Amino acid sequence: MARAGEVARRFALRIRTQAILISVVPLTFLLLLCIIASVLQNKTDQMAAWSQRSTSALSESDAVQQSISDANRSVIEYTRQPKPAALAAYDAGRRELPLQEAELIRLVRDDPSQERRAARYVELSNELMSGVLTAYLKLWQAGKKAEAQKMVTAQRVRHLALVWEAMRNDFDLTERQIALARYAALHRDLESLGAVLLGASVAGIVLTVFVTGQFGFRIARRLLRLTENAHRLGRGEPTAVIGGGDEIADLDRVYHELTRRIHETLHQKEDALAAFERAHHVASTLQRALLPQELPEVQGIVFDGVYVPGRTEAQVGGDWYDALRLADGRVLITIGDVAGTGLPAAVIMAAMRQVIRGVAQVYADPATMIDAADRTLKAEHPDRFVTAFVGVYDPVAHTLSYCSAGHPAPLLRHADGSVSDMPSDGLPLGLRTRDGTDARTVDIPDGATLLFYTDGLIESTQDVIEGERRLRAALAEPSITARRDLARAIHDDVLREGAHDDVAILAMRLDPAATVAPDSSRHWSFDTGDLTTAQRTRALFASVLADAGMLDDDVFSAELIFGELLSNAVRYAPGAVDVVLDWSGASTAIVHFLDRGSGFVVIPRLPTDLLSERGRGLFLVWSLSDDFNVTKRTDGGSHVRVVLTPRRKRGHNGVVARTQPAPVNATP
Repeated sequence: MARAGEVARRFALRIRTQAILISVVPLTFLLLLCIIASVLQNKTDQMAAWSQRSTSALSESDAVQQSISDANRSVIEYTRQPKPAALAAYDAGRRELPLQEAELIRLVRDDPSQERRAARYVELSNELMSGVLTAYLKLWQAGKKAEAQKMVTAQRVRHLALVWEAMRNDFDLTERQIALARYAALHRDLESLGAVLLGASVAGIVLTVFVTGQFGFRIARRLLRLTENAHRLGRGEPTAVIGGGDEIADLDRVYHELTRRIHETLHQKEDALAAFERAHHVASTLQRALLPQELPEVQGIVFDGVYVPGRTEAQVGGDWYDALRLADGRVLITIGDVAGTGLPAAVIMAAMRQVIRGVAQVYADPATMIDAADRTLKAEHPDRFVTAFVGVYDPVAHTLSYCSAGHPAPLLRHADGSVSDMPSDGLPLGLRTRDGTDARTVDIPDGATLLFYTDGLIESTQDVIEGERRLRAALAEPSITARRDLARAIHDDVLREGAHDDVAILAMRLDPAATVAPDSSRHWSFDTGDLTTAQRTRALFASVLADAGMLDDDVFSAELIFGELLSNAVRYAPGAVDVVLDWSGASTAIVHFLDRGSGFVVIPRLPTDLLSERGRGLFLVWSLSDDFNVTKRTDGGSHVRVVLTPRRKRGHNGVVARTQPAPVNATP
């Protein structure tokens, strides 16, 4: 009996000890858990507050940017349709912008460096709103549209827009970096707290298996999942959301939300960059499709052109260059730059290029082509302006007739390496007056190189004087001008740091060795007073055409044209004449007749007096030819061009005979 009572007393003591341990340890661990939970809650609340602050700051930054953008679109809409209602967004932006800016600065006031960035961003936003948009609107409303356009296209405004965008990006990026840094610090704190809580849970499980076991295991498992989720989220791996309504689940959801927002921001940036690259590629492809696919092959001339889009522009630009061999053997050269970017600029560029081409086929006079393009632009796009240069090169007379509309003057490199410009006056297309045409004709020496370019070549360095110096130095450098890809070589040497704006370059090099086909021209010189030589030259001219396989009827017509031109020269411009027969065209023969008289202008129609003998000869020439024009020479006299499309005899197998006649001396 005594032994049984002692066992009972020991058992009762163990029960009391366990009861004490069970009552004290859970309370202790409960207190500990409350403390840790409180810390976790504080950390969570702190992170939520910082997240809310960062979100609000980014939202206010977006609101400032949106106000500027809406105001800008409103002003543009007003310039298109000057109605007071169009300025509603602009007026709203001016009212809301100060409030948004004040709220933005208030949100970041606890961070001095970020506050300075916000202040700078606000300062630039005010300058854009008041110093650019408001000033532009006032000029426009005052009727000073040209000054308004000049102001918004000025380098200072472009630079201001770029700095404003860079400051906004810097502010947003810094705000996100601050959020990430705080997120990382919280993550480290939570890992430390998790380790403490895990140790306490293990100790509690050992001491109070029945009372705290389930709770401890559950907390431990959730903390392990939280830690694992934190690591996986940090590595960018997908994770399952921890369910429940406790602080651990809340913290896990905060982790997921922050990670999602960070990834969205990064993806948006990557998508924006990818979209920019795609748009840039499409714009470049479209721009090149609008440019000539190949440059003409003309005897004695080597062309090379290049177009390089600006690296800061994703849209198609309005720069172009063009070269076209006309039916009479002359070469049309154009280059220009439409103000602005995007599809409207591309449409205007294509229209200007085609108008100039179309007029050149009828009347290849640079002043007329410039005038036609100016009238077309004013009629269809009165609010736009275009700089352009139009030139017509005569490979027989070695002259260039040209007219400029506010475009940078081409450069002329002489055979000795010296470089000079070809100045001309004139306002851009869209701003010209009726008497504002400045047409000139200059002689182009043998071995010379002409360089035509748009202003992006010299303005990308933001120092036009330095850009012009580089360009002249590059054109004078023999190692550069000796290259076949002269335009690309000039571009790469001048724009070593890359181009911010579109650049179009066209190089024309006069190289006597550059021939399309051997023996593709014949040249005769004689005096109209020497009847024997003149008649022999006429017969030799006809024999050359016959030897080339031309049908007899066409040879007769060509000989008749030769006789009429000769008779006209004998009557009105006696003396030395030059006759050039050019076969370099694909299917045409061009007869050049150059005299040294007083020069004249031809109206190819019958005279009013049908019995008059004057005017019938040139009308006959015009009727028998495919094209006929007469221009005055710079050194005196007239230059007659007659275009023939001869038919050629066919051989026994049906193939057109095209034999090259034996070379003929220049002077019979």
